[in-house]
Amino acid sequence: MKKILSLLLMIAMCLAFVACNPENNGEAQPDITLRVTGNYTDCPALEWAAEEFKKQYPNCTVVYEYLQGDYAEILGKRLTSEGDDRVDLFISPVNIQAGSAYDGYAMELMGIEELNLNDTFKSLIDNYMYLESDGSPATKLYSIPLGAQMRGLFVNVSLLKQVGIQKVPANQQELLDACEVLKQAGYVPFQGDPSVFTQHLLYPWICNIIANAEDYESAYKMVNERDPKATELFREVFEFMYTLIENDYYNYNYSQKTDKLCTDGSVAIYARSLLNITEVKDASGEPTGTFEKQEGNGKVAFLPYAISMKPTVDKMKADYHSEIEYVFVPAPVGKDGGFVYISPADSIAINSNTEKGEWAVKFLNFLFTPENNEKFAEIFAIVPNTKDAVSYLTKIYNVPANHVSELGQATFKWSFYRTLTRSSSKIDETRALPAISRGNHPDWVNPATGKLYPFEHYWEQFQKEFVEQ
Repeated sequence: MKKILSLLLMIAMCLAFVACNPENNGEAQPDITLRVTGNYTDCPALEWAAEEFKKQYPNCTVVYEYLQGDYAEILGKRLTSEGDDRVDLFISPVNIQAGSAYDGYAMELMGIEELNLNDTFKSLIDNYMYLESDGSPATKLYSIPLGAQMRGLFVNVSLLKQVGIQKVPANQQELLDACEVLKQAGYVPFQGDPSVFTQHLLYPWICNIIANAEDYESAYKMVNERDPKATELFREVFEFMYTLIENDYYNYNYSQKTDKLCTDGSVAIYARSLLNITEVKDASGEPTGTFEKQEGNGKVAFLPYAISMKPTVDKMKADYHSEIEYVFVPAPVGKDGGFVYISPADSIAINSNTEKGEWAVKFLNFLFTPENNEKFAEIFAIVPNTKDAVSYLTKIYNVPANHVSELGQATFKWSFYRTLTRSSSKIDETRALPAISRGNHPDWVNPATGKLYPFEHYWEQFQKEFVEQ
């Protein structure tokens, strides 16, 4: 009888063990390490995902590694390495297409039955489908956008309150009114390097003009066929930019030379400028390479940039104990509010040489489960790659759906994009819209004008470039 009871007890224990561990079929599972590489010094979002994934799969550890230096070159070597040096998944800063740096290194994903992308944002996936050279339908996918990028405006709420502005501007008139208050208080309201200023501030508005036009098909066709009449679609954008310059609401030359703000378009310099953190000088006035927080709320009220800068700002704010409060909003440049344009953020791919493909797929399925991706996107400072991304945006940023556009609705030829964004230190290489952003630096033009050109000077330049470029 005792033998029978002992046998029954052993069977019960085995059944309990199997029931609690559906992955192991009664056998202890080997420890698995998934190696993920990226070009970010730190990646808190991926670290969060790794911790949560391990709760679900205790025998699998996901490790993030920052590849310092020439990312494409170093990654290429690591993708073909052996043993622990080989990476299993990698973050790609580019869309993997024919001829791209990672073409041939990534696993094709659409053919993996176990991979579930049903809850992702279709537009993001469609824009990353592999384009066949013979023009045949795109059926392959080599990387998945982690989410969507969006441009907008970092607003120094502390500085606004200091000059008596209690509310973050919600539309164009409120924004211009705030600019005038800041100007009268001795501030240049807008900051940013001219190389990226117009694309971060105005590109969402430009895309929305086409994507949400009353007659979308007609507007899209006019722009891509360079119909001269299409230039009128963008007149209001040009007039707004001219207003900023005409009233000295943006004067990069003064800000960079006098206040040493946003001296180039790098994220670190932008974040320090926003948070009033400056480089320490030695006794002879030479920079030391160390930085310290200054007293007060700084001089940067409005700073156009992508939302992906937010983790850098937040980390710097914590590291330097900055008390400056800020918010990120869709730039309120329209008469009835701001605009959102979403395009793919960095993507994630599986190394085609990995021996842990099954586990890599499990991790991607985990990462693109809606609730997980929303949390990941929140930490990563991007828009989630989920079906309801547009609803998410309208809720979070209080913008109507007709103020949201996405890549695919406003796909321009590269030459048109450059017409609106190309900026250079050489006047003959700078297009009309960014040329306005440089307009209050009269010595920049040759011969020097001593004053801002009239609006029609830039408008005629744009009309010419629009049909010729």
